[in-house]
Amino acid sequence: MIQEREVERFESKKPLKLNFRLITATNTDLKKLAGEGKFRFDFFFHLSKAILSHPPLRERREDILIYISYFLKILNRNFIKRIKSISEDALNILSQYHWPGNVRELSNILEKSFYNVGDAEVPLQDHLPQNLKENISVFHQRKIERSLRKVVQEIEKENILEALEYYEGNKRKTAS
Repeated sequence: MIQEREVERFESKKPLKLNFRLITATNTDLKKLAGEGKFRFDFFFHLSKAILSHPPLRERREDILIYISYFLKILNRNFIKRIKSISEDALNILSQYHWPGNVRELSNILEKSFYNVGDAEVPLQDHLPQNLKENISVFHQRKIERSLRKVVQEIEKENILEALEYYEGNKRKTAS
């Protein structure tokens, strides 16, 4: 049992005391799930002694260069190469990407780039996977569309509020 910090061996009647810390990770809001009846509240409180929130990579773009440096060291060792950094254009692309796969996706993309590098000393934009570059343009297009939609909504709201003021709060006259 977690609370008593003990376990029972199979076919044993004597509990075995343990000294451990249980660390769990999730990308879902367990408190919300418990409130909806989809997760046991008592278990949530057992797990929630110290909750650490770690935002996804897309919200910590300043960390991308740190991770790149770390993964380059590992990849250099595994691939027996001496690549110390990536080009500015490649870094630009990696910084603009929205990272749905988080840090693990960054690691995978850098490894794919290593397969494409050949004898080059610095991975360039051309060494990055093609689907990454395509996803960036699609993502930015959606972002622009959302921005335009927001501008249109704000203009419509202003016009409605002005009409409401002109017709002294009469919604029927405003709507016509």
